[in-house]
Amino acid sequence: MDSEDYHFKFRIVILGEKSVGKSTFLDVLAITFGKIIEQEASDELNLKTVGYMDDDTLYKIAYWEIPGKHRSPDTFFRFCLGATAAIYMFDVSKRQTFEKIEHWITENEKTEIPVKVLIGNKIDLYASNKGGVSKSEAIGMARKYGMEYFEVCSIGDTSIAPVFDYLFSTIIGQIPNPPTPLSLMGKGILIGKRLLNSSKYQLALCDIASLYE
Repeated sequence: MDSEDYHFKFRIVILGEKSVGKSTFLDVLAITFGKIIEQEASDELNLKTVGYMDDDTLYKIAYWEIPGKHRSPDTFFRFCLGATAAIYMFDVSKRQTFEKIEHWITENEKTEIPVKVLIGNKIDLYASNKGGVSKSEAIGMARKYGMEYFEVCSIGDTSIAPVFDYLFSTIIGQIPNPPTPLSLMGKGILIGKRLLNSSKYQLALCDIASLYE
């Protein structure tokens, strides 16, 4: 696949402490919603890029998982710049991961990522752990930072669907019709060759230009 062969491209970063289930979540997300076209893993970054088709529009979605051990702002800040959305994840059965996720959120606020969600993972383990994080606590933190909150299971893809649906619909909801590079500035959304080379799109741009003549 041509690296520029898409209609739109955007990037989602996944952040949180070590062992909260980010990698498993990403694996299920990438396999379930789209086709993996690129993947790479290192000590600094776990990357998966998928092609996702919706209503004849091809979206190239890059997921960047930041390993939990890199909590230094100077380390992960550069990976979050220009991202379209951020997923902040904690383990509902381990309160310390919930307490620490707020540091990830506040340290990353300067990147001004447009779309953000808070996810409580491993909800299947909550009932067996007395020190777990309640849903009301998590919702309270999400509201504090203007996010939606979702709970997911560490295995299976059923609970992950609402997360993807919300992120995808919110992101594409920011795309005007017709989109221009200027109108997408600051949203982390790129226009690819499939749209740029479309005669219908070029005609729409001409119509816009004619309004200023």
